[in-house]
Amino acid sequence: MTTGTDRSEVVKVEEIEAAGGQEGAAWALVSEREGRKTPHTVVLVRRGATPASFSSVNLGSLASGPLPTAVIGAQAARLG
Repeated sequence: MTTGTDRSEVVKVEEIEAAGGQEGAAWALVSEREGRKTPHTVVLVRRGATPASFSSVNLGSLASGPLPTAVIGAQAARLG
């Protein structure tokens, strides 16, 4: 995974439940760079003909939980 000029390796991928929308998929990832692990969450949902994606990155690595389902549901509701 590359962000700007920084490269990190994805060391863990776990499929998680996607909330909101009519269809969805979500993954909890952990990347590692120079021995530091950072959790990420990626969510894809569809509502009608509109697809949307949401992601979160825990830069402080203080918590490793996925993006809260309430946040995903609220964003999916805005799709119309």
